[in-house]
Amino acid sequence: WKESKLLASSLVQLGWPLAVAAILTEITLRFDRILIDRFFGEAEVGIYQASFNLTIIPREALLIPFITALASKLYHYYANDKNAFMRLFEKSNIILWIGSLGIMGPCMVYPNKIIEFFYGKEFSRAASILPVLISGILPFFLLVLWQNVLIAQGKTKTLLWINFCSAIFSVLANTLCIKYLGITGAAWVTLISFSGALLLTFFILKDEKLFFSLKRIPIILMAFILTVSLSLAWYKGRDISLFQWMLAMGIQTFIYLLLLILFRAIQREELNWVIKQLRSFIPFAQTADKRLNERISGNDL
Repeated sequence: WKESKLLASSLVQLGWPLAVAAILTEITLRFDRILIDRFFGEAEVGIYQASFNLTIIPREALLIPFITALASKLYHYYANDKNAFMRLFEKSNIILWIGSLGIMGPCMVYPNKIIEFFYGKEFSRAASILPVLISGILPFFLLVLWQNVLIAQGKTKTLLWINFCSAIFSVLANTLCIKYLGITGAAWVTLISFSGALLLTFFILKDEKLFFSLKRIPIILMAFILTVSLSLAWYKGRDISLFQWMLAMGIQTFIYLLLLILFRAIQREELNWVIKQLRSFIPFAQTADKRLNERISGNDL
């Protein structure tokens, strides 16, 4: 082993913008809590945090494992095999659209039930901002994926400037909106900040011919809108039991997936692929697969 100052220098130049960009993303996500506390007190922060926590769970449980499993292949294919990169990028976009909308649907139809289930009726006001905050996971998920293209290109400073603009907008808009609109204003600023950052990333990558990966999005949106509309028509805000609510969410998810299959918005191979990607990152799943394979082969008999 021998140190290489040249390699270390190049890695630092490539990596420091990513570290700063990550900090700016956290500022965009969390600065609003400081202002809510200043203007309205800790109790209001708790109401906002109740909904915000439910939007962070998909990020930690799904997005980070998915992107972690995907990133090395994405970078390798971008440098060595553009056709393979395009296929992988299209799959990733489709999966993130389908997954994001699948999470958003129940939160838009049953926000009161979801908040009551996790936090109790005393946090019921958080239900009013849950549909807005949960809508932010779609631009956030796509932003992370598309900014990985900038990383593959070595344009980490461009990524840094995008996140800087998003953070500055978030700070300024929150300062104005929270004072007059409270936690509702904070929720909308979060959604607009990440949507704006995504549109800016789209603009910067407009010459990369990546928009072909969005060709199935209208069909996915149609399935989503139909599913949410049917659920809202049945629910109508009436009082239902926990069992009815959980059954209704299960049926809603089933209808959504069924429509995706009927509209040919997703293929079985793509579902198997995403399961494989997530399994490759989860040690428990790897161990379970290994033991299953041993049983099948008879090695542990």
